[in-house]
Amino acid sequence: MGNESASRESRTQVGAVRRRGTGRRDPIMTVTRYERISSLLLSVVMAMVLTTVVLGALWAATREFDDGGLAAMELVELAGGVADGQPDETLKVESPEEEIEDPALTE
Repeated sequence: MGNESASRESRTQVGAVRRRGTGRRDPIMTVTRYERISSLLLSVVMAMVLTTVVLGALWAATREFDDGGLAAMELVELAGGVADGQPDETLKVESPEEEIEDPALTE
């Protein structure tokens, strides 16, 4: 019997605190399992995001970027005609190879 009354008292102490001199109990605010698990998951996600950002910054800091600049420009002189040529003039389009009657892509 002594154990039953002790366990009853401990059960009443877990859920609420008794006010002295009154029969009322004041509620106790506690952290629920849901709040603990949701805060754990939130902290895990935040840690993963932070880890991704740090690793991305480390990767970008060690990457060698190609800083070759602009490509060199070469002026090619085409045969035929002059700079101040005639509007009805045609360019010299002769080829050193012989002309093929039916050119195809398979050649």
